Formats: sequence, C-alpha cells, structure tokens
Amino acid sequence: MKIQHSMAAAIAIAAASGAALAGTASVDVLGGEVNMRSNSVAGVFSTASPVFSSSDLAALHTELNGDGISTDGLVTSMLLDTANGSLAWVVLVDREDPMTLGSTPSSLEMSTTANASHMEFINDSGSDIGMVFSPGSSQTAVGFFNWDASGEGDAFAWDKLLTGDTFSFDFFEDTGDDPTNIDGFQFVSWNQGLGAWEVVDTGDFTQTNPGNPPQFSYTVRVLIPAPQAALLGFAGIGGVGIIRRRKLG
Repeated sequence: MKIQHSMAAAIAIAAASGAALAGTASVDVLGGEVNMRSNSVAGVFSTASPVFSSSDLAALHTELNGDGISTDGLVTSMLLDTANGSLAWVVLVDREDPMTLGSTPSSLEMSTTANASHMEFINDSGSDIGMVFSPGSSQTAVGFFNWDASGEGDAFAWDKLLTGDTFSFDFFEDTGDDPTNIDGFQFVSWNQGLGAWEVVDTGDFTQTNPGNPPQFSYTVRVLIPAPQAALLGFAGIGGVGIIRRRKLG
C-alpha cells in the first residue's frame, strides 16, 4: 500500500508540474514476460484514426534507426506516447532499402484482437487489413500485409490504451506464391537512462507454433501510464522499470 500511495503522489506531483507522461506494458511471449516503456516521437499520430500516415511511418523508422536499431526485414513492436496525449501499441512491418533489394512482393498475415474502445491506425499499401467487430467488448483486425520490397513496409497500431487493457497479436508466415522476407520479431522499449530506444526482446517463427503456416504470437497488458519521474523513482521496485524476466531466442 505504501508503494501505491507513493506512486500516486509521484503521479500527482509530476502531473501538476507538467512532466511528460509515459506508460508501461507487459508483453507475454514464448512463456516469458518483458516489461516495456513508452516515449514519444515528434508529431507521430497527430491525425485522426485510422490514418497512419507515410510521414508518421518514416518518422518512426528514422527514430529507431538513429538509435542503432535496424527495422529492415523485421516486425518491430513498441509502446508510443502519441502527439494527442494517448498511449498506443505500434507494430512496424519491415523497412526495405530500395538500394539493396529488388521489387519482389512480400506478404505477412496478421490477426489482432483488442477492446472495442481502442482505435486503430493502419498503414497498409495493399489495403488488405480489415476490421471484424465482435459483439460487445472486443474487435479484431485481420488480413495480409502485402508490400513491395522496394517500398517502406507497412504498419498497424492500437491507440487509446488504458491501464488494465489487454490485446493479442498473431502473425503467420506466408507460404503461398509471395515470399515473406521477415527474419524475425523484436520488441523495442524506451530507456530513460540512455535517452534512447533499445531492443529488449526478440523472437522468430521457429519459436512458437511451428507448422503450416508458421506462427508467432504474443499478448500485451497495459500496466500504468505514469510520469517518467515516477517510473525512474520506482525502477528498482517490482514491475515498473524495464524487466527481463526471461531471455528469449
């Protein structure tokens, strides 16, 4: 209780002083758990859902690449503070370098289910991701990301995340005519001490449900959207900082 009271006080103080907000989320993948922290990328998601603009997509790739994180040939997941003050979970599907690759089309199947209150952002060159609404409390986005290897890839995001929200992602390797040039999956978190994004976990299709088609899955639970100052103060107390509970891969 003392920790909860102190956290609440820290949040109130930081909010009153105008401190930037940050969130944390717990990712359960391959039987292990990784906690991730959010940060903002200037101007990203200032437009209304479901518009995930090409400029937003480019800004995210540029930000991560600038911190030494490769996003080429990977599915990259991250927690983001949006320009509108909300919390979003973002999935970047590949970033191809047109200087080194040809124009071979690629495809990756995705299914994700979240609360009905969440807003989606989609950047999908083939317009192949559709929303399937379930009665009541949930909604599902399902379909294929199809992209040209000489382009910039695709992306998807759930926005308006709140404490206690949960959602899941399932990815399936395309085994049809179009090759999938995805090498694996990575989870990127903000490191406040370094002032940079960092990769905190990785995985690939061979680690979960190998079969036809191979599948990679994970679930996310939003912990606490909290001021960065509070997160720093409690980084050593179970579950608030970035915690590696199990090394994967």
